[in-house]
Amino acid sequence: MSVKNKTTLLVSAALLFLTLFFIISIHAEHRRDLELFRQNDKQIVNRMVSQIPKRLNVVLQSHINHVLSNNQIMTAFLNRDRERLARYADPFYKQFSAEFPGVRTVLQFHNADGTSLYRAHAPDFHSDEIRARRNMLRVAREHRKPVSGIEIGRFAAAQRYVVPVMDGDSVSGMIEVGIGISVMAQRLNMAAGFESTLLLKTENSDIYELSDKREVFPGYYELFNTHPSIFSSLFLKVKSPDSFPMQAEVTGKIYRIISDLQLTDFSGDNIGQFVFITDITNISDKYKSFLTKSVAASIILVLIILVLIRKGFNETVGSLEKKHEEMFEELSIKEKKYKRYMDTAPTPIFIINRYGEYLEVNAAAERLTEYSAEELYTMRVVDLWLPGHEEKGFEVVNRLVDTGSTSGDLRFISKTGRNFSMRVTAAAIDEDTFMGICVDTTEVEESKRKLEELNSELERLNNELTAKVQSEVDKRRRTEQLLEEQKKFADMGQMISAIAHQWRQPLNALAIYIQNAADDYDSELMTTEIMEEFEGQSMELIKKMSQTIDDFRMFFAPARDSAPFDIITEVVNLVNLMSAQMNARGVQYQIVCKCTDNEFEVRDRAEFPECRCSKTRLNGYPGEFKHSLLNIIYNALDSIEKNRKLGRINSGLIEFLVEGSDETAKVTVTDNGTGIGESIINKIFDPYFTTKEEGSGTGIGLYMTRMMVEKHMKGTITAKNNKNGGASIIMTFSRSIL
Repeated sequence: MSVKNKTTLLVSAALLFLTLFFIISIHAEHRRDLELFRQNDKQIVNRMVSQIPKRLNVVLQSHINHVLSNNQIMTAFLNRDRERLARYADPFYKQFSAEFPGVRTVLQFHNADGTSLYRAHAPDFHSDEIRARRNMLRVAREHRKPVSGIEIGRFAAAQRYVVPVMDGDSVSGMIEVGIGISVMAQRLNMAAGFESTLLLKTENSDIYELSDKREVFPGYYELFNTHPSIFSSLFLKVKSPDSFPMQAEVTGKIYRIISDLQLTDFSGDNIGQFVFITDITNISDKYKSFLTKSVAASIILVLIILVLIRKGFNETVGSLEKKHEEMFEELSIKEKKYKRYMDTAPTPIFIINRYGEYLEVNAAAERLTEYSAEELYTMRVVDLWLPGHEEKGFEVVNRLVDTGSTSGDLRFISKTGRNFSMRVTAAAIDEDTFMGICVDTTEVEESKRKLEELNSELERLNNELTAKVQSEVDKRRRTEQLLEEQKKFADMGQMISAIAHQWRQPLNALAIYIQNAADDYDSELMTTEIMEEFEGQSMELIKKMSQTIDDFRMFFAPARDSAPFDIITEVVNLVNLMSAQMNARGVQYQIVCKCTDNEFEVRDRAEFPECRCSKTRLNGYPGEFKHSLLNIIYNALDSIEKNRKLGRINSGLIEFLVEGSDETAKVTVTDNGTGIGESIINKIFDPYFTTKEEGSGTGIGLYMTRMMVEKHMKGTITAKNNKNGGASIIMTFSRSIL
């Protein structure tokens, strides 16, 4: 055998030995990897089992604070009114339970003596003494401060939070909220994909009213599990809780098992143990495939090496080493660039695996989360999600794993408890690695929230303002209607007084005619001619009196629609009706009309010339105009009479000045009465304001005048004192809008 063949044989033997060693090493490395994975899973489970109660405590504390701040619930509790307590506490309990579907929740109110006052989760059970078997209640009462922890009650093994309610220096009672510990299995299954069950020791569950007490091992009941078929098959392979293997094949799949995690209650007693399993079938299959491929690759490699030896082993190896060095250097340069790009990026960047574990983060991510990179590498994405927002987080992550890319808005919590929002855009780098780039949207979300609150508040204020405005409008309308009714009664009295003054002279004349007729009859001087003259004169007086009634009836007749009328004509007609009253009270009048077409002055109706001027014509409500003018005349008469009694004047005078132009028509009523005090001149048009003695005035005349002028006829009315010491009332109307 040649040296070359011997060398080839020795090298072949060495390569075969190395191949066998390589396969054995791979198998050993695989077992070490499995153990490392198991230890890593155990650390994850331990961390989550220890963190979940803390997070649940935050939730429980928030809910119990809502109960403590509800005055109706607390009043019913302090009064021991179970019926009212049920009425006010049940809606809260339903909302609380809805946040944890499929999990037993607890809301209980305890008396100070340790008896149960009311269970929202079991309303028919109350008044039982439970403090002796509930250590948390005893500690909370003795130390007078809140306590939390896991404890078995009558209806639930739960994470509980108990708060004593103080009445002065004594404990009045205690309030308790809790969430069944099956929530841990739910959270672990959602966050890490673990299936789990809880084995509860029989000695610790004698007070626990389970619906189905299924004993799976001597002295152990199964409280719950997330996959009954798997665990039922697994329990058939295991004799006791202490004999679970590290992994087992169940229902055709291989599962890694973690069974040494004990459950400790509030008192520190070991009350049971968790059993967690995770499917590693894919990993096992990959290992078998890898091992097969490795053996095949090793054999091929031996053959290749033998060929290379024969053709020049040293030359080939040298060339490969050179290429390897070049590739390593190129990869090193690229890795440095990649690292520099990551660290200098202004936005947070995360790289995770399919289990949500952080593999790499940049400096921006450290600043935002307030965790160091080393701390983040021991955590999962679920650890940073804000409690209550896990469902949205799992939705985004599952979409990323299923489709290879995703984006969404998520809520997070930093190391110091600061809440913040991020817009996450992520994509797959390879089959098991994903990169996420994040943008901090906290300020945007906060601005949206504040905007929604402002819009809601604005809508509420707008609704309140609309209601108040409508109420005030209705109130104002009722007040105006009342004022109008009061004014009608006052006007009726004034009308009767005016008719009486108008009738006084005709009645006197009629009486004289009757007396003369009687005298002629007694003296036998009555003739047909005298009788006819008496009849004619009497009927003329009666017609005038009837005409007076018709004038006043038409005067007060309401007008629903606007109509054209002449201001000067209405002024003269009204003054003619009032002339008898004015003469009876010793008041003279003067009417002056000025316009661009004509100007005249009259002191008697008989002197009123026919005016063809169109500048004093309006389109409005003549009845309301005469009402307004009548109120002003009566106030002028009262003021003149008062001034005469004070001895300042001997006779009264009321002047009516009517002015017309293309734009406006104006009526000014001037008297020589007492005038208006400067301190009240701005109040005379207010409702119920009067300067007359009590019982002499209502204070609504000028107010109604202003309403008719300004509201109905779209005019203005003002008052001032004139040079003679009296008052002047000016009504101005726009001819363009009437």
